[in-house]
Parts: sequence; C-alpha cells; structure tokens
Amino acid sequence: MLAFGAGRAVRRVLHGAAAGAAAAMAIALVDLIGRDRLGNGGFTGHLTAISALFVAVGAGLMAAVVAATLAASWLVGGARRWLAFRRSDAVVAALVAATVAGALQKVVLHGPFAKLTSLVPVVGVLAAFVTVLVWRRRAERARRRRAVALHVVGSIVVGLGLLWLDLRVLRGRHSGAHLALELGAFFFFGGAIALATQRRAWVRRPVVVVGAAAFAWSALFFGSADQRRDRFIALSHLTADPSIAGNLYAQSLPLMGRVEGPAPARLDIERWQSGEHETTEQTESAARLRSGCVECNIVVYFVDTLRADTAADPDVMPAASFFTKSAIHFPQTYSTASDTLRALSSLLVGRYDGQPDEREGSVLRRVRSRGLDNALFISTSANDYLQAQLPEFRFDEVVALPDHSPDVEVWGYGADTPTGDAVARSALSWMNAHRDSRFFAWIYNFDLHGWRQMKDEHVGPVDEVARPDARYRAVAGLVDQSFRALIEGLEELKLADRTIVLMVSDHGEALGYRGFWTHSTFLWQSLIRVPLAIRVPGLEPREVTHQASLVDIAPTIARFVDPASNMSGFHGVDLMRFYVDPEAQRGLPLLLHASSEGKPTMYGVVSGGRKLILPSAGGPPLLHDLEGDDPDETDLATSEPNDTANLLDLLVASPIVAIQ
Repeated sequence: MLAFGAGRAVRRVLHGAAAGAAAAMAIALVDLIGRDRLGNGGFTGHLTAISALFVAVGAGLMAAVVAATLAASWLVGGARRWLAFRRSDAVVAALVAATVAGALQKVVLHGPFAKLTSLVPVVGVLAAFVTVLVWRRRAERARRRRAVALHVVGSIVVGLGLLWLDLRVLRGRHSGAHLALELGAFFFFGGAIALATQRRAWVRRPVVVVGAAAFAWSALFFGSADQRRDRFIALSHLTADPSIAGNLYAQSLPLMGRVEGPAPARLDIERWQSGEHETTEQTESAARLRSGCVECNIVVYFVDTLRADTAADPDVMPAASFFTKSAIHFPQTYSTASDTLRALSSLLVGRYDGQPDEREGSVLRRVRSRGLDNALFISTSANDYLQAQLPEFRFDEVVALPDHSPDVEVWGYGADTPTGDAVARSALSWMNAHRDSRFFAWIYNFDLHGWRQMKDEHVGPVDEVARPDARYRAVAGLVDQSFRALIEGLEELKLADRTIVLMVSDHGEALGYRGFWTHSTFLWQSLIRVPLAIRVPGLEPREVTHQASLVDIAPTIARFVDPASNMSGFHGVDLMRFYVDPEAQRGLPLLLHASSEGKPTMYGVVSGGRKLILPSAGGPPLLHDLEGDDPDETDLATSEPNDTANLLDLLVASPIVAIQ
C-alpha cells in the first residue's frame, strides 16, 4: 500500500513538472508577441534557448511545490491521508504565498510611501494565500466538464491579465513586483493545465511522460554549468530588455550563479586612489588658459533628465543648440549613471564611487572654502528630495520655488508646475545683487523630470499619437525658454563677459526605447548620453570630440574656482586639457552604473568605440559598438573576445564593482 502511495506521489510530482513546463512555455510564447529583439541566433536560436531555460525553471519549480505539498500534507494529516486533495489546499496556498512574498521582498517604496515598504510582502502573502485557497476549493468542486472548462479558461485569462499588467504598467520598474506578477501568471497557467489534464487517465499518462522528460531536463540544467552557460550566452540579448523574458532572465541569474566572466576582483587601489595623472606641461597649459578668467563668476545650469540629442535639436531647444555653438562643446559626454543620485554625487566629487577627497571634499566645499558667494536655485520637490538623499549638495543660500500644490505630497515624481522661468529670474536677481563679489550660482531646472505629470495648461497641445515623445519635447522647449532667459539676462546685467556658464544634465530618458519610458535600471545610450557645454569669456568656441564624463566637471570647475587646486584623487580630468591639446588622452576609463530600488542592476565601461555592460547579478557581458546606428542593439562580445576580456578586467577592478 505504501509503495502504491509512493507511486501516486511520483506521478503527481511529474504531473506538476509537466504543468510547470507548459506554463513556463506559455509565458515564453506570450513574450514572443511583438518581440523584435531575437539575438544573433534569430527566431530559432531565441526560442530554443528561452524554451530550455523556462522549461527547466518551470518544471523544477512546480515539481518542488507539488513535492513540498505532498510532504507537508503527510506531516500534517497523517500517513493515511497524505494524498488527500482537500488536506493539501492550505499547504499549496502557503507555498505559493511564500514564493510571492520572496519576490515582493525586493520592492522598495520611496518618499511618503517608504514606511509602507514592510507591508508589501504582508499584503502579497495574504492576497496570494486567499487567491490560491479559493482557486483550489473551486477546482475541487468543478465536477462537470463545463465547470472545469470555465475554471481553466478563467485561470488563463487571469494569468494573461497579470502579464499585461507586468508588461504595460510596470515595464522596467520594481523588479520584485515584476517577479511577483510573473509568478502569479505562472501558477495560474500551471494550475489551469494541471486541472485540464488530471481528470482523464488517457490524458494523464502521456502528461506524466512529458513531466518525466521535463524534470530530467531540469535536473540536468541545474546540475550542469556548461548547459547554463550555453543558454545564458544565447540569451545575452535579454540583459537589458524590460520584457517578461528579460526580467525573468535577470531574476534567474543569481540562481544560476556567475556563468561567465572572471571571479570578483580586488580594487586596483593605487590606480584609482591616485586618480587621473597630469603632466607638468598640462598643468601649466591649463593655468595659462585660465589666466584671463581667474576672477570669473561661475554659473552651472543643470537640467534634470535632458537627453543629449534633444539638447542638440534646434527645432526643440534652439537656445541650447545655439549656446553649444558659441561655447566649448563636448558632444561625446557620458553620465556616470542613469539616475540622479548616483550621477550628481559623482559629478560633485569627480569620482565614480561618489566619495569626496578627505582634504578638499566636493567641488561645492571648494567653492565655500575659497569664499565665493554661492546659492542654489531649485524647485521645492527637487530640493526636498536632494536634501534628504544627498546632504553634500549644500549651498550657503537656497531659493526653492513651489512646483506643486501644497496639499499634494511629492517625492521625486509628481511635480506638475514648471519653475524654470521663476528659477532663472530669481537667479538673475541674486546675481545682480552680488555683482560686486565673485559668485557661484547653481540653477537646477527640474521641469523636464516631470514631463509626464506636468499640467496640460503648461505643456500646450501635443500630438502623442503622431509622435509619442511629443510631450517630452514640448517640456524640453519650456526648459529652453528658461535657459534663453538666463543667457539674455546675463547680457542685460553686463555679467556675461565675466561669467563662466556650464550647461549639463544628469541623465537622459528612454522615451519608449524597448517599451521603457523613464530612466534608471539600464545603461542605454538614450539614458547615459548627456549635453555638456562650457562658455568661458575669452576662449574661442570649439567642439571637442574627446569622450567626456560627468566626473570631469568637478576638476574643471575646481580649477576655475582656484587655478592652484589640487587635482589628485579625481577620477575625471580637467576638460581644458582637451581644449589645449586635441591629442591628449585620459588615463582612466569611463565608468557607468545603473540601479533599481537602490540596488545595482548593471555596470558599464566605455573606452574608445566600445561600451561593455555587465549585469550586477552575473551572466555574460555585452560589448556594444558605439559607431553603430543603434549601439545597444549590437553585441561584439563573441567576435571580439580580447577587447571584451580587457574591458571586463578594467571594470571588475574599478571602484564601482571590485571588493576593497
């Protein structure tokens, strides 16, 4: 009798493996709808690799749930009732709820909702437990063929609804919520398949055979590093793909282990602590270049979320486009990150790790220590956020102007009123009042960050059907008007001939690239290419084609604040080096960092015509050709193994990746 019960248990586990494999394949097929990125292997290669991965994970997961259910039911109900269907309801519900809770542990809420973060897994557990319990009870009572069919169809519809929510609403954001929705769809699909195939013996038998094959493949896949490596390399095009398959691929990397790349490296302390090397001749050349502007004022015009291509478009931002032609323009500038906090912190200290020099501190500290009058002009929501998250962003005076209704709580997102014009007017008024002193003014335009939430009355009529990014471009036009007002105001105040103006952004915006509309999480060109131009009185306009980084801004400003500033420790270079000597080279590579919910998602390095991307959880790196029409669609990692290995060595020994 015991042998008979054990046989039934094995068949149920294999039945579960078949249902899990089929459910996973269903998710893979849903992901194929509208997919245009299939990797170097084309449709066949993608489908083969994704099927192998999903079937292995799906069969293994569902088989584990069924086996755990049987074991727990036996322990709870006694040996005679260990296969009772009703007795296992609560056990199945608890297992699924625990799985969903594990995914929701990754969800981090911010701002006024931060205190609710701990409740997310709790709510998820309760919802999943009740849902599974109700589903199981109703499935138990479905005796007639029609009732079973309705239950199966209903489960499939709910699963599809969860995938739609995952793909359309949360695309690329909240990886934990992504995983929870995809797990929910998986269990609904798997439950529907199990229910549809368990009532007839002639159906169960072949299903058990399929389950045995799927279970065997799952065991082989999880037990063989070679099998995992081959599949992950074939699916490397999913590394930065905010799709169902891309998210599941990224989530599975920690489970698979690091299947490609070197072991974690130690930080090259000597190289990165000493920073960029500068020859005596370069130091003297930079000093001579600044000799005519030693007492110049400095104005930083910082635009949150402005893409480089938008700033260079004269149809969208004519004032910014004209400014770059009348200044020293760096058209090949990269951010250090695709989010504000990481990008701004590295900009302020001139280091990729965001750690200021122990003696000199950030560039703002140098400004204060040299006695320059200094002030920040910013919107209230941006100021509240940065004061809480980045204390180093500190000025002697702060003028914060309201960008939302006082009864609305805003944290990062939600500002609906432009402040660019008011910020520019306030800055000009302050500069006029401080014209007899040397000053440093930072103008923070936050309008473009809220391009989606800004009230229609401010944006004006836009046709987002004809051009989906029309609203972003319209708000960029408002930013341009504010910038024009600032430049013209400096002329009217007769301050232009003794004021350095630097225009820059922190990061870009995806604007629908691969279905993603915002920023952070990824390191696409649209997210990390930013505008950078410096107008220095007495220096001829010039386009400098060297690759530049936000870490170059701190050493450049530091030298304008004080030509004798100590340059040691900066990871960036004084950009005037490239103005003086077009043949000059930088000693350190450009580094990139992406994160989601406060945790790193990928790292990158740019050198010459290549950009290497490495997922933070492991997996094969991508090597992009920066000369391609769409660099992020290229992958030369296989065809250029030496370049890939060299850049990977640089990246893993850098301060954003290596263990110190």
